[in-house]
Amino acid sequence: MGLLRRSYMLWRSLTTRTGHGYNEASGTFDWPKEYWADILVAYPKAKKFMTTPLANRELLKGMFEGAIAT
Repeated sequence: MGLLRRSYMLWRSLTTRTGHGYNEASGTFDWPKEYWADILVAYPKAKKFMTTPLANRELLKGMFEGAIAT
């Protein structure tokens, strides 16, 4: 469960970055390579989200959104 929560939290933090493209329909990020380079310095595990959306994001959102606020 901890791995799922960490993946969700990382993905969620990426989606809240302002001024950059998150495609809600596909669940992917439309960011240039230069921007990804900066992201990967701060969040090396974000590499998996460069080409792949978060699996089961709606289910994970339901599981962890309440836990995030506490």
